[in-house]
Amino acid sequence: MFIPRSIENITFKGVVKYTMTPQIAPRIHSFILAGFGNLAFFMAMVYQSVKLLPPNHPYLQKGMEGKYSIRDVLTEAANNITFDLKHIDQIIIFFALIAGLIILGIQFLLFITTILINPASAQAVMPAGYGQFFNTANPSGDIA
Repeated sequence: MFIPRSIENITFKGVVKYTMTPQIAPRIHSFILAGFGNLAFFMAMVYQSVKLLPPNHPYLQKGMEGKYSIRDVLTEAANNITFDLKHIDQIIIFFALIAGLIILGIQFLLFITTILINPASAQAVMPAGYGQFFNTANPSGDIA
């Protein structure tokens, strides 16, 4: 679990290191621990509303956020699901949250892909105005 450092432990060297170096991996790690802990808590609340988790479940208690993962919530809900027509609302909500997680993962992958892949540029020099898009540079040798 991410525990913020107290004010007494802050040093000049630590401030310079934090501001001058990217520290990508620790920041992603703290984001995953802090950000997705809340997502697991909200998922537990949704599963409790359709009675896949009991109202007094430890995942729903105050102060327990961040001490369990999304996988733990899904496992608990899957253990309490009953596959019959009488519980169709529970089944729909259970799989809707799983589909939402899959879509969220695809969105992260597409976001990273759009950052890493440069777009293709078919023309080396971009025209200065709209009218130059339709001017052919070499009209006698251009077969288009």
